[in-house]
Amino acid sequence: MKRHFCEIAYGSPEYEKVFLLRNQILREPFGLDFRLEDLSWEASSHHYAVFQGNEAIACVIAIPERDHCYRIRQMATKKEIQGQGIGSKLMRKVESELAGKGGVKISLNARVTALGFYQSLGYHSVGDEFVEVTIPHQKMEKRLQ
Repeated sequence: MKRHFCEIAYGSPEYEKVFLLRNQILREPFGLDFRLEDLSWEASSHHYAVFQGNEAIACVIAIPERDHCYRIRQMATKKEIQGQGIGSKLMRKVESELAGKGGVKISLNARVTALGFYQSLGYHSVGDEFVEVTIPHQKMEKRLQ
């Protein structure tokens, strides 16, 4: 089945599918639930996803910050397809989209287990490791071309 990349609207039916994927991959394994968190910041964010048919299989959020910078959050890929390059393709497409919007830098808080993934995309570590949502993380950055 064909896969397609898209930017999705906050609150849309596609957003709901992505919300469920994010909750399943990023929160449920740790006994957490997005429905219990304040997600009001999402309304002003850019939501990107890869769909296979009508199913969300990968997603990420880009939050506009000062000076044409963006912060990446909530990167998730369906477990059954992790390691197949879908997440890398999604990130490259998002980087291109953000550069097209005038973006010059991306920052993110990567789970320590995902450092190699982001390093392979050209991100570098900044500062010390810290704990976020009960998991060790590392701040990373990348300048856009």
